[in-house]
Amino acid sequence: MSPLSRWLICTMTAALLLLSYANAHGQDAPFALPRKPSAVEDRLRQNERRQIELELERSASPQIALYADVFSGAVDDSGSGDPFAPDNPRAAVYTFTMPANVSILLAEVVATSAPDLDLFLGVDANMDGLPDSTEIYCYSASSSVLDWCALRRPVAAQYWVVAYSYRGSSAPPDSFRIDLNAFGSEVKFTSSAALE
Repeated sequence: MSPLSRWLICTMTAALLLLSYANAHGQDAPFALPRKPSAVEDRLRQNERRQIELELERSASPQIALYADVFSGAVDDSGSGDPFAPDNPRAAVYTFTMPANVSILLAEVVATSAPDLDLFLGVDANMDGLPDSTEIYCYSASSSVLDWCALRRPVAAQYWVVAYSYRGSSAPPDSFRIDLNAFGSEVKFTSSAALE
């Protein structure tokens, strides 16, 4: 067999393996799932996360928690690859109302038994209480287990967050916990008028 023939066979085999891997991991969705970043991109995101923490600590005006909530549950690794399909066992949805005057909204997976859990965050623009791919403001689809999303100066509105099992463990369903924290400046009022 010639080297060119071997190269062609190897290339075709690799292409077929990639296609079967994509189909097995939910790439049948009408919404194209974001590609998994490289190890270098993952490190850059970790550095960005540390920068957000430093920004909150070193802010000119004290940043206080204006909103805090916990979204926990379980997801399976069966079902379609569309994170926004209703009743998809691979996805869990949570809606919440964001207050005004928020500087940074931080949604982060703090614990999960899934080897790869992706996170989507968006505004419920049509007010139907359901996530939609056209409403996404932020997503985190890294190969890291503990994904996170941050929004700067989010508008006061109804939001949703989706936890999506890109790859489940050998013992589904997989549990998860996502912390939602919104930080804003401490507001102080001053007046020259005498108080009665």
